[in-house]
Amino acid sequence: MLSAYNEIRDAYLSALVAPTIDEAKEGEARGQAALDRAAQVLDRFNQHSEWSERTEGDPSQEDDGLVAGAEAIAALSGSSDLVSLDTQGAELFDRITGGDITCPQGFGVALRLLDFAVETSMNKQRFWAVSQTVYRQLTPHDVALQALLDDKQWRRDLASVAQEALDAGFESTAVTAASTNRRRHVQSAIRLAARQIERIAHPLLATLIAVENRRPYASEQRRDIGALLDKAAQQGHDDLLLGLDPKLRDADAHRAFEIDEGGVHLTGTRGKLDYLTDDELVDITLAGIESITAMYWGTIAALVAAGANSIVVEELLQIDIGDEGRIKFVLLLNGWHNVEVTREGSAFTASGDRDGQDKTGVISSVVSVLPEGCESLKLNATDEDGSHTAFGPVAPFRNWGKAEDEQEKTIAFTLATAAWTIDGSPLVSKAHAEKIFAYSTLQALNPEVPINTSLKTLRALLDAARAIDSQGLAAAIASALRLRREVAVGIEVDTRQIQRVIDGLHPWLPEDLPEIRSGW
Repeated sequence: MLSAYNEIRDAYLSALVAPTIDEAKEGEARGQAALDRAAQVLDRFNQHSEWSERTEGDPSQEDDGLVAGAEAIAALSGSSDLVSLDTQGAELFDRITGGDITCPQGFGVALRLLDFAVETSMNKQRFWAVSQTVYRQLTPHDVALQALLDDKQWRRDLASVAQEALDAGFESTAVTAASTNRRRHVQSAIRLAARQIERIAHPLLATLIAVENRRPYASEQRRDIGALLDKAAQQGHDDLLLGLDPKLRDADAHRAFEIDEGGVHLTGTRGKLDYLTDDELVDITLAGIESITAMYWGTIAALVAAGANSIVVEELLQIDIGDEGRIKFVLLLNGWHNVEVTREGSAFTASGDRDGQDKTGVISSVVSVLPEGCESLKLNATDEDGSHTAFGPVAPFRNWGKAEDEQEKTIAFTLATAAWTIDGSPLVSKAHAEKIFAYSTLQALNPEVPINTSLKTLRALLDAARAIDSQGLAAAIASALRLRREVAVGIEVDTRQIQRVIDGLHPWLPEDLPEIRSGW
């Protein structure tokens, strides 16, 4: 923000000392343009500050900051659905990788949430620079990175980093807040600094050093954190280690510190830090969070570049905020507010306010985070048009999520949306579902479709027609399936047989159906 105001100053100064009127006007014009840009920067800064205060929440409630952060990025990004947020987050992924690889679907949302924390409480230039440095250091070692994924201890350690980092974030809220007990405040900052060095930096540095030196992870993981920090510095990684000084760890472990009126003396024998004011202690502690978070995301991006399965990497990213917290998190990311979630047996209900219609995808997004054993979901949304309720079974949307090829996905999605109602009316009517299945049957009969693919699709369509209790359509699809089987085994069929099968599908291909609703 200061750079924007420096630009204004320089432009107006050039106007004051310009030798001609024309040059003075040019300087004034540049100054006005800079002023407009500064106003935008200030507005953005104020928005982030406002939302940062809202997300501080109650440190005793561990999901407060995370779900409030979800609401914040939905508001600040101007997006009201996960797809848009994911696209925006993919641009952040490029900051780490330089555009070398495509951001896996779903990672963008996590990065968008991360970016909110970066903008509000970190040095963003340093954060993205450190994450890219770690990425660049690790990517040449793709074989070693792939091997790490087969190491159960490493996977446990890296998965714990995400949860530990979240816990550290909650503790940092208390550390940055004003305190009436200065000694306790200082001890909290030292404890947090030590925790992130010992529990979070340790596995990340062990990973970096093991990969760079082509050594087993276990051999580096067994090292003391002080030894890992020394080795990282020896290998030229000082720029990654801001806030990760061994004296902070020893201050907590051995009470190697003394508090005086001006600040804190760190009396341990290892490390570079000596004396810090209270504010400097908080700053260096937060810098440690910045360092470990940047290293973590550089490592995650390197795993993706090495060809790691995105599902496996997603498991490393998962943070447990509880069933209700996950549902609330997804809805807040989709632009909902004041979300309340309740559970009764195998049924979940989520209620909240929203600014406008949701796309159908919000239903599948919530279903994707529901726990095993959940059988139904109800979403109650209130907006300027009143209250609206989406209700239906969970299983059909889960089946859609497991589908592999495009035809299978189309069938599964149609069954899922046909099973759901919006304010009591089907999301997709039976007539619409029948038309989709009939049209898909005609596509499967195309001679250019491989026999095995065609037969598989027709069998799935037959089951789908029966699932929506459309017996006439099921009979027509069964005829199509018999025809395709005859062709598959070499039985000669004439054009009249083919035409009869096609004609048998026409009753379920009306032209006057209304458009399928895309939102609710």
